[in-house]
Amino acid sequence: MTKELTKAQSKELASLYADTGIEERAGEATENATQDDYAMPFLALLQAGSPQVKKTDPRRVEGAEEGMFFNTVDKSVYDAEDGVVFVPCGYRRSFVEWKLREDGGGFVGEFLPGEEPKTVTDEKNRDILDNGNELKDTRYWYGYVINEDGSTDAAVIGMTRTQLKPSKAWFNLTSKNTWPDGVQRAKEPPMYVWSYRLKSVPQQKDEYSFWNWDVTRDVAVTDAAILNAGKNLHDSVKAGDVRRADDSVAETDGDSGESAATGETSY
Repeated sequence: MTKELTKAQSKELASLYADTGIEERAGEATENATQDDYAMPFLALLQAGSPQVKKTDPRRVEGAEEGMFFNTVDKSVYDAEDGVVFVPCGYRRSFVEWKLREDGGGFVGEFLPGEEPKTVTDEKNRDILDNGNELKDTRYWYGYVINEDGSTDAAVIGMTRTQLKPSKAWFNLTSKNTWPDGVQRAKEPPMYVWSYRLKSVPQQKDEYSFWNWDVTRDVAVTDAAILNAGKNLHDSVKAGDVRRADDSVAETDGDSGESAATGETSY
C-alpha cells in the first residue's frame, strides 16, 4: 500500500533525488528490457460463466460481476454502468487458431487475412481446420483506457463471434470521423483523435443470454501526451511489434456468449 505524501515531503524527496544523483538514473529500471518483456493486457467483457465472477472459483476477483470489464494482467475491474473511456490507436484483424474446448482449449497461432487455411463448419457452427482445431475471425483494438484521474492504461480488446457486430459498428464510426477542430482535410483523421465510451449491454440468442459491447463516440482527445502515445502505438501495431498478453485468458473471460448459444460451454 502506498501512502500519500504531503507537499513538504514531496519537496524534500525531490531534493534528495537531486542531491544523490538518483534522478539522473531515470529509465534504468527498464533499460535492458526488450519487446518480449512487455505484454499488453486484454480488456475483457465478463460473462455469467467467467471464473472471475464465480464465488467458488479460485480465480474469483473481488467485486467482479457479469457485464463488467476486466484487465487480464492487473486483475482490475471496471464498472460498465458508467462505461470505460477508451482511445483506439490500432486495429488488426486476425484468424486465430484454438484447440477445441473439449480437447483442453488453448491458443495455437494466428493467420493474417488472406492467409487463413480452409475450414468446414461443424454442428456447433464452429469453423474447423483439417487438424481438428477451431479458427476464429477476431478483431483486435489496441489503445488506452482513460481513467477518471486522467491516467492511462494500455489495453487490447479482442472481439470475435457475436462481438463482431459491435466491432464492425465501431470500425464504421472511426471511418466516418471528422477532424475535431472542424478543419476540412484531404483524409479522415487518425482514430486516436477521438475517445469512445465502452459499455456493456445484455443480449439474447435463442434461449441463451450474454453481454456484448456497446460503443459510442465520446469526446475529442486534447491531451498532447495521449496523442503522441497514440501515434507511437499505432505505428507499433502496424509494424507487428505489439505483444499481447495471453490470448487464452481473454478468450475464456471475454467470450460474448455465442458458445453457450450453440450448446458449447464457454467456461
